[in-house]
Amino acid sequence: MKKFHLRPFALVGLLLMGTACESETSGEQSDNQEAEGSSEEAAAEEGEGPAEQDDWPDPLVYGILPSEDEQELSDEYEPLAGYLSDELGVDVEFHVGTDYNAMIEAMANDHIHVAHYGPFSYVLANERSGGEAFAMGIEAEGEETYQSNIVTLEDSDIESVEDLKGSDIAFVDPASTSGHLFPMSHLVNTLDSSMEEVESMFENVTFAGGHDTAMLALLNGDVDAAGVGDFIVDDVEHENIDQVQIVDETDEIPHGPETIQSDLPESLKDAVVEAFLTMDEDPEVQNFLEDRDNQAGFIEVEDSTYDIIRETSDALEMSPEALME
Repeated sequence: MKKFHLRPFALVGLLLMGTACESETSGEQSDNQEAEGSSEEAAAEEGEGPAEQDDWPDPLVYGILPSEDEQELSDEYEPLAGYLSDELGVDVEFHVGTDYNAMIEAMANDHIHVAHYGPFSYVLANERSGGEAFAMGIEAEGEETYQSNIVTLEDSDIESVEDLKGSDIAFVDPASTSGHLFPMSHLVNTLDSSMEEVESMFENVTFAGGHDTAMLALLNGDVDAAGVGDFIVDDVEHENIDQVQIVDETDEIPHGPETIQSDLPESLKDAVVEAFLTMDEDPEVQNFLEDRDNQAGFIEVEDSTYDIIRETSDALEMSPEALME
């Protein structure tokens, strides 16, 4: 794993500079020691003084996945580094993990303090590293969750999940949350059957590799039904798209959370939560939020938000770790 440092913003340094300017103007302070003392008093009045931060890690390390090359990551995440450094008064570094399992282990071993996980990987992080969900990025107000739909075409004889018996169905990927795991869990619960019984009810099961390709398999007549995320209908252009009908919907699926180490100082955790919840008020991080489809900023969540993920694992009789493989 590689670790790189993005531009730190030294809040204490800025406070010292401001105090020095006041000293020159008023003539009330005569040396750097007095300026430093005045700076610390001002910071303490704001609740961000050095005494409160004595037990904070510096730097604060945020875990990210290498979805692109390192320079692109540096450019994309630099606004976040600057924002968090300004808000918290500590340097911010990024730890690039190879996958979610590596990030979970890094948090368990105190190499990272904050990270973004998917819904299933968060449950693992909570179990194995004590990570706590604290915020969720959203694209628009009221869009804290999404669903998976089991869909077919209007001229199909499939009108309920019971009618799926003997059909050909397309899913996205075995590890896809909305493109396989939630639809299968829904069928297990609705039909009061085991995972094995549900799998055997289909004539053929295809993993199309994407939500769009699973939908196209349905639209082109290659399969009788598909299990896909509810967002895909608006993203696919096809002459038969108006013929798509929903057979059934799954439970609501929460978006993945921002997660923080549970054993960090409460004062730091409170400060990090506040920084994320007010991030959308800072114009300098708007492009960063838009790139992550978090235009509406972050809302507060807690561990119980992801109980539905645990229930899904139980229904499929598999651990979150096994479901991610």
